[in-house]
Amino acid sequence: MAYSAIANGGYLLKPNFVKEIVNPQTGERIKIKKKVIGKVLSDRSLKKQRYPKTCC
Repeated sequence: MAYSAIANGGYLLKPNFVKEIVNPQTGERIKIKKKVIGKVLSDRSLKKQRYPKTCC
């Protein structure tokens, strides 16, 4: 989960297994929204993780 928080800008997201739901009869598409659990990394810590030799 720590790697995904770094990739998502410091936010921990609830895992999604479905991107969208399609009704086969009508073709209607319902997109599943991302749910943020919380911000687990500050911007400074995130920069240190992404760019360890060039930051701070």
